[in-house]
Amino acid sequence: MNKHFEKKLSQPFACILQDSEQDEDLHLELPDQDQEPGILPTEIRKLVQSRRQVKQLMKAPDLSNEMKMQVSRKKERKKERKKERKKEKERKKERKKERKKERKKEKEGKREKRETK
Repeated sequence: MNKHFEKKLSQPFACILQDSEQDEDLHLELPDQDQEPGILPTEIRKLVQSRRQVKQLMKAPDLSNEMKMQVSRKKERKKERKKERKKEKERKKERKKERKKERKKEKEGKREKRETK
C-alpha cells in the first residue's frame, strides 16, 4: 500500500486515539497489522487505484479518440447522476414544505371549528 495513502487513512484514527487517551473510560483497539483489511479500506484502495489508472489514461498522448470518448461519457454520466440526486433532494424538500403547509391548514381548520362551537 502507498505510504502516503496509508498515512491519510490512519490520521482519523490518530485523532480518536488522542481523544481516547484523555478519556480513560474509552478503550479503542485497532486490528493487528497482520490481519486482512476490512471491506472499507479495500474498497477505498480500489477506487483510488481506479482513479489513478483513468488519470494516467487521460494523460497518455497516444490515447485513441474512442477511449477519450468512453472516459468522457463516464464523466458525463457521473455528472448527470449527481444532478439527478440534487433534483431529487430538492423535490423531497418541496414535498416536505407542502406537507407542513397542509398540516398547518388542518390545525387552523380544527381551531376554527372549536372556536365556532
